[in-house]
Amino acid sequence: MIFGRLTIVFTLLFSLALQLASPAKGCGPFTIDPIFIFHHSPDLPFEEFTKGKIGIVQPTFGRKTLVIAYHYLNGGFYNEEEQRALVEALHGEAPEENGSDALKVWIAARKELLQESETLPEIYRERKHENYDFFPNCAQNAFGVATETLKDRVASYGADDRNVRDWIAAQDAVFQNCASGSHIPAAANAGAPAWLRKDRDYQIAAAFFYSLNFDEARRRFEAIGADIDSPWQETAKYLVARTLVREASLTKDKAAKSDLYSKAELAFQNVVGQSPSYRNSARKFMALIKFHLHPEELVHELGRTLPNSSSDENLRQVLIDYVWLTDGIELKVLAAEKHRRESLKPSEARATP
Repeated sequence: MIFGRLTIVFTLLFSLALQLASPAKGCGPFTIDPIFIFHHSPDLPFEEFTKGKIGIVQPTFGRKTLVIAYHYLNGGFYNEEEQRALVEALHGEAPEENGSDALKVWIAARKELLQESETLPEIYRERKHENYDFFPNCAQNAFGVATETLKDRVASYGADDRNVRDWIAAQDAVFQNCASGSHIPAAANAGAPAWLRKDRDYQIAAAFFYSLNFDEARRRFEAIGADIDSPWQETAKYLVARTLVREASLTKDKAAKSDLYSKAELAFQNVVGQSPSYRNSARKFMALIKFHLHPEELVHELGRTLPNSSSDENLRQVLIDYVWLTDGIELKVLAAEKHRRESLKPSEARATP
């Protein structure tokens, strides 16, 4: 009897203890902070990912991310410079070089030589062509070459030399074409020194190029390229090919565009073989041309080389080109497959919206 009462007492005490105890919690972590998971890209910042801390790679990640992960999973490595290039690619930063800094340097050099009656001409790099969006007409190298040439001529002949002042005025006219119009410097006098006459030939050809008169620019660059006495001979041969690429980029007719790119491809092949100074630039343009003319061939080429291209100084551009091309080909394949399936449907079903 006593034992039964004790059992009842202990049971009641145990029940009371359970009611007074703190509520039990499930397995941790004990937090209510939100945890965000990216399904289409690695976690930010991208610097960690490009260093090789790839974590769990999702199949939904973008192609650029998957290429980087594939490289590391196969034992590859990227140095610090390459990692920075990959971060830029992942952020979608434009591959084209910005000429703003070079323009500022030119303006600073030009300001130093302003005379009392002069005002600094305004320069706008971009130009509009018909219904084409504004495009960077005068690139970084244009201002860089002009700045170096100006410094050389001043150092050689003096800032107050009338021929140097003539050169400066002609270069101001050349850069007016960056934004609009057709401002062509006058030919140098027959009695002018040889250096000014050679420079002027180049300035006139450049003015035609920036004013979008590509036929005349090409004709003049070809003449300079054949002039063994011109200091601009090698540059002019390179610019013959550049005129073809620029004209192709502004041409809407597909057949004409393809023909221009084909001619440019041949011209750049000659540059690679004959002009060491412009060999690397020519190869970049050849890749651009192949992008337009032979996209399937290029994507296979990049697909073979990209996993082992960590030493390529153009890594960012190679990665971007590969993704653009692959995405474009995938869209074409999907569109073709959709068209094929639609063609198999009865005519009544195809007519239904």
